Amino acid sequence: MPEANPPTLSADRADAGCREAKTVLVAKANTIVEADAEKLFGIVGDGERHGVAIPDVETVEFETRMTSGLGARFRETRHLTGFTALVARLSKMESSLVECTGFVAGQRVQYTSNAGGTRWHSVYTLSPVNEGRTHLELRLETEPHSLLGRLGPPLMRSVLQKVTTSDLEAIKAYAEGQA
Repeated sequence: MPEANPPTLSADRADAGCREAKTVLVAKANTIVEADAEKLFGIVGDGERHGVAIPDVETVEFETRMTSGLGARFRETRHLTGFTALVARLSKMESSLVECTGFVAGQRVQYTSNAGGTRWHSVYTLSPVNEGRTHLELRLETEPHSLLGRLGPPLMRSVLQKVTTSDLEAIKAYAEGQA
């Protein structure tokens, strides 16, 4: 039986900053992108462009009229292979309902999904380095709410790190190719 999504995380938020919760960091990647922060934020802060930038994302279907900003929701389906595909299939993570739960224009965006007994937070932070260059960090954090959620992410840490790094590098290549 599919796991029910808990209430949206943005519903009770007074501000649009990223959620401050007891999360566990499972993967982190960062890079310098040859693009200004405004342009880069236009990619990571928009669910549609974000999906286009990452080749593993097969489809992005919006459940809201907006494609960016706090409360934007979309279903993301990824093309996965090998061990990653097996794990995703077993934990029902091939397709996820994603919500923007943190949004500070030009600086930070947080996407949250719920799968495999875990709330997954993908937090993008942008910092201008100098004119035309931006430091981009992606943190994958979890909030387990079941036994599977407590055990799964730590056991999959190396796979999650590879996916996080791959996503960040894809976004970098896309942003630099659009320059």
